[in-house]
Amino acid sequence: MANGHELERWLRLFCYADNYHFGTLWMLKETLLKRECPGYDRGSTRLGHPGLSINRSSVLSLKDTIRMLIGISLPYGRSLAVTGVRKNSPPEKKTFFNVMRPVAVCPRNFFHLSTAAAEIERNDVKPRLDDKEYAELEALLHHRKGGGR
Repeated sequence: MANGHELERWLRLFCYADNYHFGTLWMLKETLLKRECPGYDRGSTRLGHPGLSINRSSVLSLKDTIRMLIGISLPYGRSLAVTGVRKNSPPEKKTFFNVMRPVAVCPRNFFHLSTAAAEIERNDVKPRLDDKEYAELEALLHHRKGGGR
């Protein structure tokens, strides 16, 4: 277990340096998803899934959460199609982010601690949605909240 001082340093760096806000793309390790998502496939042998932040507020403490949508390979329900998310995939290959079941992650899941590796890593292939995808995500979430179209 990391000590309080190490976690506090990571939190300050995280708040200063990482852009974890709405529309940023990440890679979520399977261990995190198995632990944090009720009903998640416990027998999965995948390494992880893309994650899409829908967080609009700032992180102020280690107990704050960041909400992310989990990327899947096939559309399911109301979902956002995003291209170019995975390394070694054709640029037109789509990843679908369904709005039904976001996962809430903590800042410490982003940290490389002396006792554990980070369970969330920046998506270096595509760090954020393009303008069109961003607008589509806004509309999708607005519709979900009952804003209609």
